[in-house]
Amino acid sequence: MGEVRNGLYHYKPFSTSVFHSQNIPDSTIWHQRLGHPSNSCIPKTLCVSNQHLACDICARAKHTRLPFSLNTNKNTFCFNRISCDIWGGYPTASHSGAHYFLTIVDDFSRTIWVYLMHMKSNTFTCLINFFVMVKTQFNCIICHMRINNDQEFMSNKLQTFFHDHGILHERTCVDTPQQNGVAERKHRHLFNVARCLCFQANFPISFLGECILTTTYLINRTPSP
Repeated sequence: MGEVRNGLYHYKPFSTSVFHSQNIPDSTIWHQRLGHPSNSCIPKTLCVSNQHLACDICARAKHTRLPFSLNTNKNTFCFNRISCDIWGGYPTASHSGAHYFLTIVDDFSRTIWVYLMHMKSNTFTCLINFFVMVKTQFNCIICHMRINNDQEFMSNKLQTFFHDHGILHERTCVDTPQQNGVAERKHRHLFNVARCLCFQANFPISFLGECILTTTYLINRTPSP
């Protein structure tokens, strides 16, 4: 223990009875002295009783990131906001020769569009084709694009296209994929179903891209909350 005097900490003797007066259990004391190990380590290391410790220090020290709040922005019509993400590249090319695929999700209907790509540079062409398809088939205009900071999404050609068509580009923060959670979770959904198709049909991994396209077809025809 010490006290500050003119910017320095001066040692002040203290009595060990201070700690004994707090009635701290032995397991808690050794839990702190041994660097906050798990509850199962204390009885194996020392002859003390196995007690469940609710340690606030452990909870704070082991948290890597604060939880993200739920998204309260609800869309009321289709194509008001779409979320995009690129997956790849996979070392084994798909049967069509693709190493990547672009996933596009409508935030309102959760409908998915997937484009297999040989290279990530094909992203611009796939997005342009998607915009044309939405305009022709649905007579709708996309208002917002939720995209991460991949280099393909930040190209001058794509940014110019967004500016010319009045599309708001919503970028996520660096190293924060949770802000693009719609596309990230949809990737996991796609792979869960695609792996089931591969295992059931005993397909080699080279048919993964085709299984992803089939999965997209099936999910779009399955009821969604």
